[in-house]
Amino acid sequence: MTSTALPNTLTRWNFVPFLAAAFLILVRPPLASAQDPPAAASPDKPDAPSKDIPTGPSLFENWKTQLDLGARNYDLYGGHAGKFLENRDVTRGFFVNGAALRYESAQSPYSFWFDASNIRELDETIKTDIWKVGAFRTSFLWDRIPRFYGEGKSLFQTSSPGNLIVSPSIRAALQSVVDGQNPSAISPALAPLIKQELSAAAFSDIRTKRDQAGLRQSFRIGDHWEFHVLAKTTFNRGTRPKGAGTFARQNNGPAGDGVWESIAVELPEPVQYRTTDFKAGAVASGAKWRFGFDYGFTLFRNNVGTLTYQNPFRVTDAVGIDAAGNPSPGSAIGRNRFVTQQLSLPPDTDYHSLTVWWGFDLPRKTQFRGLFSWGQSSQNDPFLPYTQNTALVGTAIGLANNLPPGTSVLNVSSLPQRSLNGQVRNLNFDSTLVSKPWKNMNFRVQYRDEDMKNKSPSIVFPGFSRFGESHWVTGPGDYYNVPIRNFPSSFVKQDAIATWEWNAASWVTWRTEYQYENWKRTFRDAPRTEENSIRGRLDFKLPRKAKLVTDYTFSNRELDAYRTVPMLFNPTLNGGSWEVTAATRFDPTVPLEFSQLRRFDEAGRKRYDAKAILDVPLGEKLSFSGSYRYLRNNYTKGFYGMQFDDQGSFDGAVNFSIGERTFLYYDVSWQRDRYRNLGLGHLIIGAVSGVTGCCAQYPVANTWDRSSRSNLYNFQTGINWATNGEKTTIDLSYGVSFARDRIQAFNPYPILANSPRTAGAYDYPDTVNRFQEVRFSLSRKLRPGLELGIQYRFEAYQLDDFFLNGLEAYSQGLVVRGGVATNLPRQLILNARFGTYHSHQEGVFLRYSF
Repeated sequence: MTSTALPNTLTRWNFVPFLAAAFLILVRPPLASAQDPPAAASPDKPDAPSKDIPTGPSLFENWKTQLDLGARNYDLYGGHAGKFLENRDVTRGFFVNGAALRYESAQSPYSFWFDASNIRELDETIKTDIWKVGAFRTSFLWDRIPRFYGEGKSLFQTSSPGNLIVSPSIRAALQSVVDGQNPSAISPALAPLIKQELSAAAFSDIRTKRDQAGLRQSFRIGDHWEFHVLAKTTFNRGTRPKGAGTFARQNNGPAGDGVWESIAVELPEPVQYRTTDFKAGAVASGAKWRFGFDYGFTLFRNNVGTLTYQNPFRVTDAVGIDAAGNPSPGSAIGRNRFVTQQLSLPPDTDYHSLTVWWGFDLPRKTQFRGLFSWGQSSQNDPFLPYTQNTALVGTAIGLANNLPPGTSVLNVSSLPQRSLNGQVRNLNFDSTLVSKPWKNMNFRVQYRDEDMKNKSPSIVFPGFSRFGESHWVTGPGDYYNVPIRNFPSSFVKQDAIATWEWNAASWVTWRTEYQYENWKRTFRDAPRTEENSIRGRLDFKLPRKAKLVTDYTFSNRELDAYRTVPMLFNPTLNGGSWEVTAATRFDPTVPLEFSQLRRFDEAGRKRYDAKAILDVPLGEKLSFSGSYRYLRNNYTKGFYGMQFDDQGSFDGAVNFSIGERTFLYYDVSWQRDRYRNLGLGHLIIGAVSGVTGCCAQYPVANTWDRSSRSNLYNFQTGINWATNGEKTTIDLSYGVSFARDRIQAFNPYPILANSPRTAGAYDYPDTVNRFQEVRFSLSRKLRPGLELGIQYRFEAYQLDDFFLNGLEAYSQGLVVRGGVATNLPRQLILNARFGTYHSHQEGVFLRYSF
């Protein structure tokens, strides 16, 4: 593991002040006795203890302390064992697994507790509370969560935060080998050269850390008012993988079919985020009413707002070229030949909110509750220039030739405005009426309204660079005369819910619910959708204290219209095709997509959701519990896109007591996820870069049908045994999980002769995950409050993934999947990923409490 010295020092000592504060509270006399003046002793009568006044408990009787510490070691095997430390920190040597200090007394209104876990580790948590009943409460939280991706190697070096450079000699050497050739013509010397340079690079941990510190203070004034303040800061620091690149598609395959090339690089993206949250509010309450309000703001600050990196393959800028090697921006040959590129990272954002809520009691056991909130976020980070590629400067077709006079594509001066000045406003309203007019019936009526308005301006841009900075795109020339602009999307979502609950008998309860949901959207495919849902639930109390719950929901989502590109169906074109012609007129607010394609979050849908829960005590020593759920979404038939998705799951547990000191348990769970997707490989005929984007064709013959089926199985069993008096305790458990993901695809019709790669479908190899874990713990109480033990843990993770199995930091050549060869000549990745591993962990621990 690697980290800077300062965070390590803070981690090591941040819990010391809390222990010192707890010690001071421990040894300090009670406040009342410290402030009251001593009573004067009577000279005539000596003091004598009164038999009527009980002697108070000693100072330590109300304090409880726990300490769990020990030492451990582990052995880790596997080439890509990043998953072992994915969201945790397992250290070698001394550890403090937990520490706690509590003070509670029936004779005192004051209480205090301090809890810490995984001290001095990257997943450390510290909580503390001090409060006086009915007066105040102070809470503090320190929490850390790591995210480990693995060890990676890279040609990039960090010259300053957010600036990644590559040695000029390395870039010159690589450019001398590959400089715009077709994939088949790239010299075989490229792969050994890159791997030689990577072998000299040092390994580095690709890891992020989220550290959070928060303080909450609440106090009461009088009998009706309570005030609270919350301040919290969250830091995200480290490095994570970020992909960047483009693709190339050349019509030099069989019968002119497209051959795809992936030109990409994986960057070590620096992460330096800080989020500050503040909230203050008050609650006023009476016997039959309650009112509260909160004001809050959130400030997100990104210390590295721009990622600038050098292309490992270039020392000179260039644009695309044609087959003869002449400059041809937009060509599929010679893309991604810039020297420097900039990527914008998440912008600084401010968010302010105000929330008011209320509630009061009405006659006949009726309550009304309401809430209203307003929030607004804003960001105004400066825009970056269109490009850093100097080769795009010029007047030829495909270059940045339509900018304002006197401006440059390399400078922000050519932008229509220097920043977005973005604002998004949210309004939320929620009101609920709950009533129980009869002892065996409950009624609830609820209305919710969420209004999100994007008030950011819509900006029209003269163009942008694409295809790895190898081509300048203009709206009139490349996008069917559709302006290049952003679309600030807004929506209004309304819900109305009515619920009736009836205790029909002492052993059965019926509940039914109706919900109406309405969406209104701007700049989306479906401007308005409506969904009606009906739900029924039955709760049964069966003999022998058994319980059964059944629950079923049906929902139907419908839309008024789905806005699409106007396409015509030509039954004679390629055996039947939808097509776009030169005469097609486009709506700028409609996405340029296939007219028969539907987005699953807006399409018509019918949902079926069934659940069942059963708890059965089979005696004093044996019990069983189980649950089952089936959820299915059927989308509108006759269109492309998602056809259906469903999920089934089962959970079962058996608990068995053997005598008074031995317990057995068995847990089994299963989950299945499926979906079916319909797609189509389209053709682009007659397109001329910078002249016309015509003409797109979508032949029915090129339809493909893909389905996915994933199954996850989990099994866990364990035994807990203790001697008389629980002086010796043994815990043993075993768990295993197995997952298989199967993707199958086929072509329902004979595909066109010129589309084996564009539309050909084939089954993917199965992806298999398997995880096993064995835990063993043996402890012995040496005396009351002191326990000594040993621990052992075994983990084994196996991954068989067709995409990751052959992945290397640099791959060159052809990858064959389903009999179709794919070019992967320039994939330069960090190689920080997960793979098969197994580990053994051994440790001893000491637990002390008094």
